[in-house]
This record gives sequence, C-alpha cells and structure tokens, in this order.
Amino acid sequence: SAVRRTFLRVDAALPIAVKLAIPIATVAIVGGGFLCWSFYRTESTRIRDEFAQRAVFVAQSVGSASAAQDAEGAGQTEKILAIKRHVDARVALEQTILRIDVYGAGGLANTIIASSDHSRIGTSQVNDDERAPPPKAGEGASVHVHDDLHEGTNAIHAQAVFASSGAPIAVEVLFSPRERDATLAGLQQSFVFGTGAATAITVITLALCFRFLVLARVQRLLRATDRMARGELHARVSGIPDFAPHDEMLRLGARFNGMADAIEELNAELARAATTDQLTGTYNRRYALEALDREIARTRRTGSG
Repeated sequence: SAVRRTFLRVDAALPIAVKLAIPIATVAIVGGGFLCWSFYRTESTRIRDEFAQRAVFVAQSVGSASAAQDAEGAGQTEKILAIKRHVDARVALEQTILRIDVYGAGGLANTIIASSDHSRIGTSQVNDDERAPPPKAGEGASVHVHDDLHEGTNAIHAQAVFASSGAPIAVEVLFSPRERDATLAGLQQSFVFGTGAATAITVITLALCFRFLVLARVQRLLRATDRMARGELHARVSGIPDFAPHDEMLRLGARFNGMADAIEELNAELARAATTDQLTGTYNRRYALEALDREIARTRRTGSG
C-alpha cells in the first residue's frame, strides 16, 4: 500500500541513530519525569502533613493543659487562668503562631475564654461549618486542619475540641505558612532541576551506550564492506574477539570476517589455478606473460636495462 511504501522510504532515509534516539529520549523524559513527579508529590504531602501536625500539636498542648487542671481538681476560674498562661507561653515560644483562641463550653459556649490576642477574650463567635464537631461522651480530641485566611493572608488553621471532666473546650490555632511555603518552593525548584538533570543524565547515558555499543560497531562494519567493495579483500571488521561473542553486533562482525576470509582464500586459489599448470604445478604461459609485462613496466619506470 501507499502508506507502507511511504513508511519504508522514511525508514530507509533515516539513519539508525535518529530512529533510536527518538524513542530513547521519549522514554527518558517520560519515565524520569514520572519518577520525579511521584517523589515531588510524596514529599510535598509529607511537608504539608508535617506543618499541619505542628499546628495540631499546639492545639493538643492547650487541651493537655486543660486536662492537667481537671486532673488536679481545679475550679473553672483557676482552669481558665492556667489555659491563658499556657497560651501566652506557647505564642512566646513559637513565633510562627499567628493566634490561639480557646472557646469555653456550657454557659461559655462560643465565648473566647483565652486568646493570644487579649482583646478577643470574652467575645463570642458563631461556629462555622468547618469547626470540628464537639466529641461525644468518652471520645478524645476531634481535630480538623485546613488552610484559611487570616487578615488577608494564608494561614494554617487547626481546630480541635477536647473532652474533659466538665464540658468540652474548643481550640483554634492560626499558624503562619511562610516556612512551609518556603520549603515547598524549594522542593519545587529541586523538582524542576532534578527532572532536568535526571532526564539529561539518562539521555546522555543512553546516547553514549548506543554510540559505543551499537553505532560504532555498525560504522566499523560499513567501513569494512566499503573497502571490500573496492576490491580490498583483506578488509576486516576491527574489534572482534577471538572467541565466539554473544553480542549480536559482534557476532555480525565475526560472520563478516569469516566470509571475508573465505572469499580471500577462494580468490587466492583462483589466482593459483589461473597461473599454474594443474598437472606439473609449474607456472604456465599466462604467468610468464604477466611477469614479462611487470618487468617491462618496472624497467620503464626505473630506466634500467
């Protein structure tokens, strides 16, 4: 068909290096890119989880402070004062905390009983849909983490509700994402650089392997066949070991050398048969005429008689 003839013409027109370079480069780019993307996805998820866990840890520390007061049998007022001290200490210790709000329970439900922003203490706030639901009796903490806006900038928002001997308390922590975003930006740069470097190294490695293991041997075979076509019957493919190789390209070169040896030997036998008498083994008239022509030509070149 016309399509097949066109394909055969294109196949014959392109050198083997071009035909192999295209799939090799494609596999290197796609495969290397997929591996780097998988690593990037895994690492970015780990980084996000790590920073989310830091916000959760802060919220849990407030819950632990409340539980410690319950264990000591402290009253409601003493418990709230202890929570306030703990909140102030956490904010002073960790500069990435933007704000901590602690909501009371029972008659203080939705009322901020402690906050790193002291002006918010005593104010009320209506629960939104993303607020973690209060735990049921006998349950531990219910935690929810998501990205949110704080004063027009992104923030890691951790919300947790902790059961206690009394009514549950709710803790909200707003955590600065700057360190996380900087880490993710660095990871993204590493991903781009790593993808390019991995692809380049893969392509170069495959190209070098192809150059020395395939293309160089094909070129040696082509040079030997060209010399043989010009009548140089001693032409051989170089780099062929003495033993029988398992490499297909080396086996092809070894077979060419074997055929060249047979042709050269057959040509020598034909030359001997053409210049010697089969019965006596002495040179015949043809050899004598050829020897005479060579001597005449030599004498003319040197000018000697």
